[in-house]
Amino acid sequence: MSRDGSQADNNRGYKSRGLAEPHKSQQLLNERVEELAKKRGISMAQLALAWSLANEFITAPIVGTTNLDSLKELIGEFGIAFMR
Repeated sequence: MSRDGSQADNNRGYKSRGLAEPHKSQQLLNERVEELAKKRGISMAQLALAWSLANEFITAPIVGTTNLDSLKELIGEFGIAFMR
């Protein structure tokens, strides 16, 4: 939801990027992930990665980022050290 609670405002970003509006179930899932991440004090991406690593049927989680700092933030919760 947008700050004022308006769903129309919330979906405006999708339209401006040429994307279809998310299905209601996708919105609900996204809201739940956001809620759980906030409770744990981590980002939504960190929660998604933790979920992926905890599920044995996912053998190779794939993450994407635009810079090294974002990658460090994402995997920082898992105590993974970078090697040079």
